[in-house]
Amino acid sequence: MVIFMKKQTITKIVTLCLIIVTLSPIVTLTVQSQMNGSFDDLTTKGEDTKLYKGLLYKTGTLGNIMSIDSYHFQMKAGKTYLLRAKFDITAGAFSLDVNGPGGNHVFPVTWDTDDPKSARVIQFLFTPTDTGDHSIFVWCIIGNDAGDYSLYVNQDGFAGWWWMLAAGIGVMLLIVITFVVISRATKPKKRRKKRR
Repeated sequence: MVIFMKKQTITKIVTLCLIIVTLSPIVTLTVQSQMNGSFDDLTTKGEDTKLYKGLLYKTGTLGNIMSIDSYHFQMKAGKTYLLRAKFDITAGAFSLDVNGPGGNHVFPVTWDTDDPKSARVIQFLFTPTDTGDHSIFVWCIIGNDAGDYSLYVNQDGFAGWWWMLAAGIGVMLLIVITFVVISRATKPKKRRKKRR
């Protein structure tokens, strides 16, 4: 059992190293083609050209071989940002990358069908050295099937999470107000009895 576990660990490490070696030139070529104003055929959706500043939350679908989606996010120098991508694809090699004036970070990960659902997430903190528009790439290098993903980017810490609490309270208030308005509108009016 111990030998089998060691073989699995070695296999994952070797696979990850091969992915990094394979991914580096592909990322370089993709970034270069994007900077030249053209985006190659590796994308399924293409480039989301909108510039997000406070929060980026997107969902999308990736193919199973060399599929990539890209987004733009305004980052400030010295601030730490949380980048998180969650995948519904059960096995394969994936990556979440950030590239911009504040630096580059490539984060490749692999998992297989035996790994738990919680393993199908890529998450890291990134602190840019310069302010500006940073490109964020969500990759499916190779997967056992096409599937959906969700991407979240925001400033780390309480300042980055307060909106979740505020949004939750706002939604609850909206539901309560809607319920009260509907219940009052559908409640039959009491008729006064006429005296004879």
